[in-house]
Amino acid sequence: MLLDNATLDPQEVKKRSEKIILNAGGEILSWLPTLDIPKPRSQNEIINRALVLNAIYQLHLKAPKYYIADWIEEHFLISSITPQETIILSSPNELTEEEHYKLFWSLESLWAIAWATSLIPELPFNQLLGNLAAISPNLQLNEGADKYATNMQLRSTETIYEMLDLYYRLHWWVHTSKNMNKPTGDIQLEVITARRKALEWILDNTAEWDRVDLSI
Repeated sequence: MLLDNATLDPQEVKKRSEKIILNAGGEILSWLPTLDIPKPRSQNEIINRALVLNAIYQLHLKAPKYYIADWIEEHFLISSITPQETIILSSPNELTEEEHYKLFWSLESLWAIAWATSLIPELPFNQLLGNLAAISPNLQLNEGADKYATNMQLRSTETIYEMLDLYYRLHWWVHTSKNMNKPTGDIQLEVITARRKALEWILDNTAEWDRVDLSI
């Protein structure tokens, strides 16, 4: 299968991904299929998701829920909030341990979007990339969408597809290794999963953020 309007061959992409993983000391599943990619989302939709993720993440850093909700409303992002995010924001209760955990790793999804929109040059799978404060809107200063909107430029579908294919195959390796209590070095399952989720969502305009298919 060739991607629409492209010369990229998924079988060749698969081979390149497998070589990268093997060179990193990982394992591959030769019959893991190629990915079927529908039409990607618009750049504006991706920017809005990044803005919401950045805002919601501040809850993990102890920002008041009302402040985050007001910022989202003020910047016309209510339609970009997911049902799960709406529940978190509208609940009068403190964040649960599980909610903190999910928000903590959501930063890796935001890093993947930052790469897909050219805010960062690389997305190394064996590294945590820290925080995005320097290149993200500062909600404490009530900065708006411009910090993302004026600097984000979506990479080609082919480029994002190649990265997704790599993370898809990495996901199989680290997930299988974890189940078998085998080491994967500096490559963490939570990082791979969160980044793959964002890349899958970007390239599937039918997927709901809360229900992205991460099967392997």
